[in-house]
Amino acid sequence: LSIQARGTIQPVVRRHLFAPADGVITAVSVREGDAVSAGAIVLMLRRHEVHQKVGGLVGELETLAAQLKSEERLQLYRSRGEQDPKAREASLRIRQLKTSIASIQSQLEMARDEAETLEVRAPFAGTVLSRAPIAQLLGRPVFQGQLLLSLAALESEWELELEVGEHEIRHVVAAQQDRPVAAEFLCAADLERRYPARLRVLEKSAVVEDGQEARVRAVLDVMTKPGKVPPGTQVVAHLKCGERALGFVLFRRLMDAVSYSWVF
Repeated sequence: LSIQARGTIQPVVRRHLFAPADGVITAVSVREGDAVSAGAIVLMLRRHEVHQKVGGLVGELETLAAQLKSEERLQLYRSRGEQDPKAREASLRIRQLKTSIASIQSQLEMARDEAETLEVRAPFAGTVLSRAPIAQLLGRPVFQGQLLLSLAALESEWELELEVGEHEIRHVVAAQQDRPVAAEFLCAADLERRYPARLRVLEKSAVVEDGQEARVRAVLDVMTKPGKVPPGTQVVAHLKCGERALGFVLFRRLMDAVSYSWVF
């Protein structure tokens, strides 16, 4: 008995990059298929409120610094002693100005750190998978959490991400009790050869979409990777679930053949 499931083939090491904040994309430094190093800046965001805040704090800091310098210069020319009320008032103003300057400097440092988070960097060395990122992103407004780019380490191991029909999951679960579930799969980009895989993860919860049967996500290790297959290539896999009555197996093969023709 083999259970048919559909899905995609992907590198194990991959990551989606999301917008760290609302803003506008001001620079995109990569194209589809580019190799990037870990920590490399792949794009920049600009938030108007952050830059306005930095500019306002810089202006306020310059004003306070000028006032402090003026008060200190006047104090040098005063001949009155410390007991003079005006001298004491001047000393108090200087201390207040220094306190205000320290506070503004702290706020400015925090604002500049916040602005630096708008640089989106590659979390690892990999290849850009997103199509036409410059045309899709440059100059566009984005919101926090929006998907920007996808990266993958193509030299890492590969895996299958499949969806198994909920009504068939019992066969896979039963087969797992005896031994690791083996599988074979076909790629849309290479229909002449079957490749081996092995079940690694079978999720316990099902996903339900409107008008469709509930499906359970399964992840399989690819034992032999097809050559020159791009990430996300569609696959059809057959999970080997032990032996059943001949009539049952033949019926299942017929149903698989019909559904297979819908995929490719």
